[in-house]
Amino acid sequence: MNPKRSSEHPRIELLGIGSARHRAFRANLEEALQALHLSIPIQEVSEISALLQYDISGIPALVINGKVVFQKVLPSVEDFKIVLSVLLQPENGHFELQQLVVPTDFSELADNAYQFALDLAREQDASVQLIHIHQPKATVPSMPQPASDQVELLNQKRNLMRRRISGEHDSLYPNPEGVRVEDLIITGSVVEELKSLSRLGQTDLILMGTTGENRANGRLWGSISSTVARKAACPVLLVPPFVRYQGFSRIVYASNFQPGEEHIWPQVMEWAARFGADVHFVHIEEAELHGYSVQRTSSGYFPNAGRPLFHLATVDSNDMLDGLSQYAEDQQADLLIMATPHRRFLEDWFHRSATRRVIFNTAIPLMVMHFNG
Repeated sequence: MNPKRSSEHPRIELLGIGSARHRAFRANLEEALQALHLSIPIQEVSEISALLQYDISGIPALVINGKVVFQKVLPSVEDFKIVLSVLLQPENGHFELQQLVVPTDFSELADNAYQFALDLAREQDASVQLIHIHQPKATVPSMPQPASDQVELLNQKRNLMRRRISGEHDSLYPNPEGVRVEDLIITGSVVEELKSLSRLGQTDLILMGTTGENRANGRLWGSISSTVARKAACPVLLVPPFVRYQGFSRIVYASNFQPGEEHIWPQVMEWAARFGADVHFVHIEEAELHGYSVQRTSSGYFPNAGRPLFHLATVDSNDMLDGLSQYAEDQQADLLIMATPHRRFLEDWFHRSATRRVIFNTAIPLMVMHFNG
């Protein structure tokens, strides 16, 4: 059965026979609709003859615009909110990917992020802007002794930029043909200049290495990356050392269910649809146990064209970051996404030391997205 979509509002059908599980299913669905400020009637389908016309294997089931979304599970309110946000608020899902900005300190790890961006840009038909933000008192790893003359120093930096743009810097990984690349050197604070660039309509994504080589322990650039990820207006993709771009097939989105976060979920699914990736929405709850335990999970397909498979999971762990990392590893994820309100720091997710830990220790790329909380 494939009822036609109403021209006035989406068609939401709840299939079931009025059991206690059915009533709990409806209560969670109604609470989710209310939380999302969606005034959409729920049509009950309970006649056996009518239920047999649907392509389902069990009840209760949720059908939106004639497509089965959930069946034989009892989704939580948060599960419903995620699915309804993606299906019924598609205007929140617009995710441009036309210009990638890559800041560099000329370190090996910054070069790795630049190569990652080039390969991503080639696949997505995007352009790349390689940026160096000149700080007169900072040193450059590839220069044994920086020139005292600022004009000479800038000339040397322009030469380093040219070698990277032309592909001369690393003969093993030449720049992909057909990728539009431009370079820019500006003077100022790295964080403040990148914040300003992120607010320009042309910047869709900033890519940075998770650590760098401006200090012996490699922490300065990582600290800058963490700060930019928290404060930028556009998404920031942090690339770990030695990780090359190979596409994205399994994405783990770490959900904290903060007010306003629902505006991110359609964007996450649009990002996933670009790569044909499955998405795991996982919520980590602190618990006193050894390791971590998956308490609840459900799966389904978004019925919209281009919407990939999704999984919804709740995980208990004695350490939120360890639980998240272990879940991502078990799922063989190749991208981790976290979200933070524009008005708060990423530390709203975890305390400051833990935030540094996930930035520095993640083994897979981490994308930080932002919403108005």
